Amino acid sequence: MAEQTQFIDADNYQGGGKFDKVQFRDIALRQLQRISLNANCEFRGGYWETKEVPTGNGQTLTQRIYIPDTREVYSNSVMHLLNMIYPHADKELLSAFEKIEVQIKEAYNKFTNEPERTDQSEKQAEEYERQFSNVEQRTSFRGRKRELLEQLFREICCFLKRIDYFEGQTFEDEF
Repeated sequence: MAEQTQFIDADNYQGGGKFDKVQFRDIALRQLQRISLNANCEFRGGYWETKEVPTGNGQTLTQRIYIPDTREVYSNSVMHLLNMIYPHADKELLSAFEKIEVQIKEAYNKFTNEPERTDQSEKQAEEYERQFSNVEQRTSFRGRKRELLEQLFREICCFLKRIDYFEGQTFEDEF
């Protein structure tokens, strides 16, 4: 009897076959791979790109497409990995994270300004967001934040080594 080809809708696929089990290690390794990809690019700010797209009837349509800030993409991917492994983190990693978190807050306070305001209550005072006064300040903060999260990524890798997270498998097997 001939085998029948099946097509699976990737957006709705939930797994379920005996070989489809995804372990937490696999998810963490995929995130490490994603961080590696995000780190292997030029770090630059986001911007809007305008493109003229032909509509088919001889006219063109103008599209605005946002090109993401690669520093923020990298920073977010490192934080996502930390969030994944946070429940398993040891004291050394937690301590490193706390120090870096303080440094990020200090950088944010250094590069932003409090807006002029009149607080009506303590709660309102806590809800006010600081603002970047110009693009250079925002750029400086995002660059500093990326540098700090690069240090955090090194700490995460050291943690994974300390707990022999990759024991029994090589990077070549996963990547």
